[in-house]
Amino acid sequence: MRVSCWWFVQALASTERLEEAKAELKKTMTVRMQKKKEAATLRLQHKAQQETSDLVKKHSEEMLQLLQSKQEELTRELEEEIVCIV
Repeated sequence: MRVSCWWFVQALASTERLEEAKAELKKTMTVRMQKKKEAATLRLQHKAQQETSDLVKKHSEEMLQLLQSKQEELTRELEEEIVCIV
Protein backbone atom coordinates (compact mmCIF):
# COMPACT_ATOMS: atom_id res chain seq x y z
CA MET A 1 0.00 0.00 0.00
CA ARG A 2 2.80 2.32 0.80
CA VAL A 3 4.44 1.97 -2.62
CA SER A 4 1.25 2.94 -4.44
CA CYS A 5 0.89 6.06 -2.25
CA TRP A 6 4.46 7.03 -3.03
CA TRP A 7 3.81 6.58 -6.74
CA PHE A 8 0.62 8.66 -6.47
CA VAL A 9 2.48 11.46 -4.68
CA GLN A 10 5.21 11.40 -7.33
CA ALA A 11 2.63 11.48 -10.12
CA LEU A 12 0.78 14.34 -8.42
CA ALA A 13 4.01 16.36 -8.01
CA SER A 14 4.91 15.70 -11.63
CA THR A 15 1.45 16.86 -12.71
CA GLU A 16 1.78 20.02 -10.62
CA ARG A 17 5.18 20.78 -12.16
CA LEU A 18 3.73 20.20 -15.60
CA GLU A 19 0.82 22.55 -14.88
CA GLU A 20 3.23 25.19 -13.55
CA ALA A 21 5.37 24.82 -16.67
CA LYS A 22 2.27 25.17 -18.86
CA ALA A 23 1.17 28.28 -16.97
CA GLU A 24 4.64 29.82 -17.25
CA LEU A 25 4.77 29.05 -20.98
CA LYS A 26 1.33 30.58 -21.50
CA LYS A 27 2.39 33.69 -19.59
CA THR A 28 5.60 33.99 -21.62
CA MET A 29 3.79 33.52 -24.92
CA THR A 30 1.16 36.07 -23.93
CA VAL A 31 3.86 38.62 -23.11
CA ARG A 32 5.65 37.93 -26.40
CA MET A 33 2.42 38.26 -28.37
CA GLN A 34 1.62 41.54 -26.63
CA LYS A 35 5.09 42.89 -27.44
CA LYS A 36 4.70 41.88 -31.09
CA LYS A 37 1.31 43.61 -31.25
CA GLU A 38 2.77 46.78 -29.73
CA ALA A 39 5.69 46.72 -32.16
CA ALA A 40 3.33 46.26 -35.12
CA THR A 41 1.13 49.10 -33.87
CA LEU A 42 4.15 51.38 -33.53
CA ARG A 43 5.32 50.50 -37.05
CA LEU A 44 1.86 51.28 -38.45
CA GLN A 45 1.70 54.58 -36.57
CA HIS A 46 5.17 55.54 -37.80
CA LYS A 47 4.21 54.66 -41.37
CA ALA A 48 1.01 56.72 -41.13
CA GLN A 49 2.92 59.67 -39.69
CA GLN A 50 5.51 59.44 -42.47
CA GLU A 51 2.82 59.30 -45.15
CA THR A 52 1.07 62.31 -43.62
CA SER A 53 4.35 64.20 -43.43
CA ASP A 54 5.11 63.42 -47.07
CA LEU A 55 1.64 64.53 -48.12
CA VAL A 56 1.92 67.83 -46.22
CA LYS A 57 5.36 68.46 -47.70
CA LYS A 58 4.09 67.79 -51.24
CA HIS A 59 1.08 70.02 -50.71
CA SER A 60 3.16 72.87 -49.30
CA GLU A 61 5.61 72.64 -52.22
CA GLU A 62 2.70 72.81 -54.67
CA MET A 63 1.28 75.84 -52.87
CA LEU A 64 4.66 77.60 -52.93
CA GLN A 65 4.95 76.95 -56.66
CA LEU A 66 1.45 78.34 -57.24
CA LEU A 67 2.24 81.43 -55.18
CA GLN A 68 5.49 81.96 -57.03
CA SER A 69 3.87 81.60 -60.45
CA LYS A 70 1.09 84.01 -59.43
CA GLN A 71 3.67 86.49 -58.20
CA GLU A 72 5.57 86.23 -61.50
CA GLU A 73 2.33 86.71 -63.42
CA LEU A 74 1.41 89.82 -61.42
CA THR A 75 4.93 91.19 -61.82
CA ARG A 76 4.73 90.74 -65.60
CA GLU A 77 1.32 92.44 -65.71
CA LEU A 78 2.60 95.33 -63.63
CA GLU A 79 5.67 95.71 -65.85
CA GLU A 80 3.44 95.71 -68.96
CA GLU A 81 1.25 98.43 -67.44
CA ILE A 82 4.31 100.49 -66.60
CA VAL A 83 5.61 100.14 -70.16
CA CYS A 84 2.22 101.15 -71.57
CA ILE A 85 2.10 104.21 -69.33
CA VAL A 86 5.58 105.34 -70.21
